[in-house]
Amino acid sequence: GAIEASENGMYLSSSDLECAFYHMKLPDGMESMFTLPSIPAAVLQELGLVDLDFDPTARVTPMVTVLPMGFSWALHLCQSAARAVLAAGGHEKSMTALDGQAGVVVKTPDSVGVGAYVDNILTFGTDKEAVDRVMARLVAAFRARGLPVHEIEPAARDAEVLGLSLRQGKFLRIKPRNIWRLHSAISGLWRRGWCSGHMMRAVLGHVTWASMLRREVLTVLHSAYSFVAAYGERQGRLWASAAKELTL
Repeated sequence: GAIEASENGMYLSSSDLECAFYHMKLPDGMESMFTLPSIPAAVLQELGLVDLDFDPTARVTPMVTVLPMGFSWALHLCQSAARAVLAAGGHEKSMTALDGQAGVVVKTPDSVGVGAYVDNILTFGTDKEAVDRVMARLVAAFRARGLPVHEIEPAARDAEVLGLSLRQGKFLRIKPRNIWRLHSAISGLWRRGWCSGHMMRAVLGHVTWASMLRREVLTVLHSAYSFVAAYGERQGRLWASAAKELTL
């Protein structure tokens, strides 16, 4: 879709928090909830991981002290930490892309929008130098808090981030590779003619995400969601109405 921007279009810069989950400590007291199977202390002594005066017959239970990626709240905690750094950087809330609030409006060349999605950091605006300057400031803020940043991409009018592709600073679209993956998944459902409700739900998740740029597309889906509710874990013949919705 086209972006409402000045003649020069929009510039976008991005960066990535390196191994974000493993640089964030679990809240105190939660370590005991994430343990590995216990092992003899003698094994750890051979590896030089525990003191030699430790009872070699004792069993040691390792505890995870960083955010485990499989923890259901890990993404939320990582996202919250990233948003906290953005807020601490002094950026106005209106210039920060946040869920549940109006979109960022870049009114002047020196105004720059910022955003963070889990471990991805974004800055965008109509002035290249301003966008790069704000990104440098954010990178410094994250690093000052012990969160290393890498894959820093300078501001450009042609950029790719979060599965999206910005072209000429004016057109935003889903990356072609992602569209073809979704196309292949839907074609596979069509060929089989059968699927479980859970499989349909997984496909609908990707359809929903791809529809965010054109939200009117979401009004098409109805029977597909009913199929999910009707079958759940069970396999069923793909309804003609649900199949039709997925091809519109």
